[in-house]
Amino acid sequence: MSAELESHLELSIWREYVPKFRLASSPLEDFDNPDFEIQPNVLVGDNNSNLSKAIYTITIREDVLAGIVNEDHRKELKDLLFGLKISDPPFSRSLQTLKELVLKANKILESNESAVSHISNQPDSIEENPVEFNALLALKLHLDWILRCFADCPKVTVTTR
Repeated sequence: MSAELESHLELSIWREYVPKFRLASSPLEDFDNPDFEIQPNVLVGDNNSNLSKAIYTITIREDVLAGIVNEDHRKELKDLLFGLKISDPPFSRSLQTLKELVLKANKILESNESAVSHISNQPDSIEENPVEFNALLALKLHLDWILRCFADCPKVTVTTR
């Protein structure tokens, strides 16, 4: 993966999706059974819903961990942030992980271990006076907002890539 792609972050919030119609399907191994009859209104999988739909997505084209001075802290936050994969089970992708990330980010910000960085994709017209910002602080504030907005939503999960 290139350094440019590593600095991009796409964070999505998902919730359980229950379609307004029922999906007619059954496990594939049943089709091998000569006595098998297709049953209408059978949901795919078990009785728990495996369907989700994205209710919020943000794409950040900056390295949100760029200003972290301590490499150990940077790696710890990166592992937390990019460890929320869509292929993982929903229970392992809860908002609790974002809460942990915000707490760790707060500790780093309070200890002055994050520095100001330059916006990497700014227009050519302001290249002489690059815009500076604290990427970790910006990420922490946005995650705080996400946690406030989705705290009361049942069965909400998070993914990053």
